[in-house]
Amino acid sequence: MAVADITPPTFYRMMEDVTFRASVERAEGEAEATFTVIVAEAAVKSWQAAAWWLERRKHSDYAQRSVVDMTVDFTKEAQRIAAEFGLDATEVMAEAERVLAEHR
Repeated sequence: MAVADITPPTFYRMMEDVTFRASVERAEGEAEATFTVIVAEAAVKSWQAAAWWLERRKHSDYAQRSVVDMTVDFTKEAQRIAAEFGLDATEVMAEAERVLAEHR
């Protein structure tokens, strides 16, 4: 948007126009096709380019996976927080467990 010297709100308002949106989507498609060819040509000589393409285009099959296994004893921390703020440690633990359950 900076290249076109328009603000994001102006761009998004312009994207409401069907013709403009189609032009933007066509340009994005052409750029993707161009860059795919470039990467494919590089992949012939470079396994890194091939790996990069697979990781990004076939993410579910080829993405790097990192696993973090972590064990935390919340009991001591809950007791410390409860003491510091004058709260009931059981209630602090219950709240911590509720928050953890939401993020699993």
